[in-house]
Parts: sequence; C-alpha cells; structure tokens
Amino acid sequence: MKPSRLLLSGALLLGACNPYDRATPLVGAPPPEDCKECTARMVLAPMQGGMPQGPQGARPPRAVLNPGTSVFAPPSVTAAFPSGPAVRKVDVPSHAPTLGPAAAPVTVVLFTSYLCTHCTDVAATLKKLVEAHPDKVRGAIRMAPIPGNSSARLAAEAALLAQEQGKFWEMNARLTAGTFKELTVSDVERLAREVGLDVSRFKAALNNHRLEPAVEQDTAQLGGTGRPVYFVNGRMLPGEQKLEVLSSVVEQELQRAEALGAEGLSPAEVGEKLQQQNLASPPELPEPRATALAPVPAPLDASTLQRVAAASVPTRGEARAPVTLVLFSNFASPYAKNVAATLQKVQTFYGPNVRLVYRTLLLDGLEEGRAAARAALAAHQQGRFWEMHDLLFSSSALDRDALLRHARELKLVEERFRADMESDKVEAALQVDQAEALALRVRALPTVFVNDEPLLGDQALDSYKALIDHKLGEGMKKPAEPKKDGKKK
Repeated sequence: MKPSRLLLSGALLLGACNPYDRATPLVGAPPPEDCKECTARMVLAPMQGGMPQGPQGARPPRAVLNPGTSVFAPPSVTAAFPSGPAVRKVDVPSHAPTLGPAAAPVTVVLFTSYLCTHCTDVAATLKKLVEAHPDKVRGAIRMAPIPGNSSARLAAEAALLAQEQGKFWEMNARLTAGTFKELTVSDVERLAREVGLDVSRFKAALNNHRLEPAVEQDTAQLGGTGRPVYFVNGRMLPGEQKLEVLSSVVEQELQRAEALGAEGLSPAEVGEKLQQQNLASPPELPEPRATALAPVPAPLDASTLQRVAAASVPTRGEARAPVTLVLFSNFASPYAKNVAATLQKVQTFYGPNVRLVYRTLLLDGLEEGRAAARAALAAHQQGRFWEMHDLLFSSSALDRDALLRHARELKLVEERFRADMESDKVEAALQVDQAEALALRVRALPTVFVNDEPLLGDQALDSYKALIDHKLGEGMKKPAEPKKDGKKK
C-alpha cells in the first residue's frame, strides 16, 4: 500500500472523544483548543477498507499533513481516559437533573460540560436512552465544566438553577444550540427569560453563586478525565457515544438484573447489587455491532476533476487556478462549518492560485441539511450561492422560516426563490452531487479533494497549506505570509 493511501484510522477505545456524532458519521476532526484534554493517543494504521463507522474512533489531534501524502504526523499526546475496564461508584445528588424512576435497576450518570464541541448532544442522547427503556433506566446529568473555562462554569450554574424551576431541558436546549462561544451573565439572564423562569429568583441565586458548590461537587467526583463520560451502573463509557452503544451496555445490565430480580430483590436492591458486582469484577463490554466500512476516496484523475468541478456547480475563485479544492459538505454538519471557515482562510491566503468548488453530500440524520442545500442552490439560481452559504453556516436554525429570512436578507426575488427551492432542477442538481459522491466513494463529512488528493475531516489550516504548497510545486511563487501589521513580507 502506498503511503498516500494511509490515513489515521482511529484510537484506543477508552482514549478519545467519539467523533461519530449524529451529524457526521465519519470525521477526522481535530479537537478545539478548549477540548485538548479529551484527545487521546493516536495510532497510525493502513486503511484497507476505510474508516469504520461507530463509536470507537477518534478525532486526530491538530496535526500537519506530510506534503504529497495523506499520512498524519500526530504530536505526542497523553490519553485523557484510563485504559482498560473502568468502573467507578458515582452518586446521584439531589441537585442533578434526572429522568426515569429513582428505583430503576440501571442508572446511567452523564458527566458533561457546556461549550464543549463533543458534549453538544449527549444530554439528548441520555434522554432518548431513558425513554427507550421506560421504568427500567434512570438517567442523571452532572455538571463538570471544562477546567479554566468561566463560560462553561456559568452555563453549568444556569442549567442547575433552571432545573430548580423545572426548566432544565428548555435551558439545556439553548445552551447547546451552538450559538455561544462564550457566555456572559446578561446572556444567561436573557435565556432565563426566554424559558420562562422567575428571573428575579434566578438572578439572585446566580449573583450569590448559590449552586457553585454543586458544580464543584460534580467536577470533583469526575476527577481528572475527559468530557463527556457516561457511567452505566458505574461502568465507564467515555466520549460522545451513540445511542445504540449505550443501549447495548444497558441491555447487558438488564439481563443481569432479570436474574437478580428472580431472587426476590426489589429494583432498587437489584441496581445496588449490580453496581457492587461491577466494582468487584468489571464485566467485559458487549461486542460492538458489526458496522459497514466506508471506503477511502480514490485520488482523482484529471478528467474526473474537471467533471466534478463543472461550471454549473457553485465555484469561487479563478477558473484557471492551479489548485482546485472540491468540497463535499453539508450545512447541518458542525465539522463542515469549521472547514468552511478554514477554506475561507485558505482562499484569502492563496488568492488566485486556489479555486473552491462546492458539492453537497446528503446523509441520514441530516434532514435539515437537505432543506438548507435546496436553499443554497435556489440562491445559486440568482447568483448568490456563497452569500447564502455564509448565512447558513452562521445560522443557529435551518428551518424553513430561517431559510426564507436569509433569502430576504440577501434581497433575493422571494417568489422565484420559493419556486426554485421546490423545483425539479434543484433536486436534480442534488442527485447529481449524490451520484458523484457515490462514484468517488465519498462517505465522510467533510471531504475535500486538493486537486487529486482526498483530505477527510476538519483538518488544521496548516494541513491544507502543506498539501497546497506541494501541489503548487517548488517552481511556482508562493504567496508571502502577511506580517502582523497585515502587510506582505
């Protein structure tokens, strides 16, 4: 196997945050700066059939691509989670938001943090888990803000104060909507009004930091490990786990609970005994369900590159640019949003030497992505694709009202925009993109072809620069890096 066909294939199961969230089944995303502690030791391995979908992968650390290859040179990082089976006795304090009966035989405790990319959907996943096992599973959420992140700590206090007034889930939905990079007191007070809290009571408790000890208690119990972490009757499952993975462990616990129940123990006694057994002798995790392997995209030949970068699809940059970036993306993917910002920097840096081509990849679980793609292509009919592109990636909502609002903001002809969104022409364009993705074996969001070379996931700017410089060649003059004052060197 040639070096150019090597990619980061994954990491130790208990050593990394899980990249396979509902929006992006395959990513190679570096962690944001505030989540470095969630990064684990990485291993390099040949990609025989591609990267497996599932919970046991990992985001590569921020690494630079070796020029001309798809081999990462990851820096040395320390695993954030303990290796091997891990079981811990964790409590459910009175301040913790809970779901399900207190006497359930299975208790799932989630430690999470706001303003953490990997923690966005974990509370919603826990809620689905409890709802899928009525009367048998209790869920509890404990706040463990990212160390040193004052906004995450403020959000945790706000969520627990909302819990006191019976509005935790409403507050949680706003805090995890992806609209905040940092929070102020005025921000959480506004959210308190939006969810219908007694704002005077909320403000008084917030100003006095009345629930700060509760947050400290949760953080101390989690200890020095990454976020998020689930504990199923004390059994640790670190990272952003899929619902089916959590369900498989819960079902294993319920089978054991059934045997103990036959001995005449109450559900509460069963749950206590299961945790004691787990602490004494940690059971093996159930075998993960078989998942399909996603193929690694093959390098593009010249004719294929010309076809996928056809003039009719949205492009930005000089048609004769020596480097073409073909992006397969989706407006509902948070990692695609990151890549959009990175590619904007790439084009600013390289100017006329780089052209960007946008193609849509539709995936199950990204229903809003289809509607947003239709809106972008409808705007393309009026010559405003990239303006709509930027609005969609900056928006916290992709529902129809938001799409129409963006069209008005861009001063599009609204009647035509509405018609184009529903037109066979736009649907046909989407289907052409899907056919291209299938032919090129593109299954990862996002995927970028740098001329012929595929680059998967949310990669660092330096990875793009290294590969683009290689494509430009030693003989071509490269753009001078701007000095701090903004002038060229």
